[in-house]
Amino acid sequence: MAWITIESNPEWEYDNSIQNRVDSQGNYITYRNSPGVISNGIRTYTNESGNVCEVYIRCRQKSNPTRMLGEVSKTYWDNQS
Repeated sequence: MAWITIESNPEWEYDNSIQNRVDSQGNYITYRNSPGVISNGIRTYTNESGNVCEVYIRCRQKSNPTRMLGEVSKTYWDNQS
């Protein structure tokens, strides 16, 4: 597992080790009920409007690294400049 700084939000990091993992019955272990595909800690999916969205799925603030937080929109932060 490696924590990577979110470029457009440098106070936050995401875990790039999260992948789509399948158990012995073929069920996804990580985010199995979420749409899209997970690769390197980023979930990519197409929303109902047809837009491709990306989400960092396991995040934390650098100032509080022991507190795991939920998802952070990569799509949103990539568009901030």
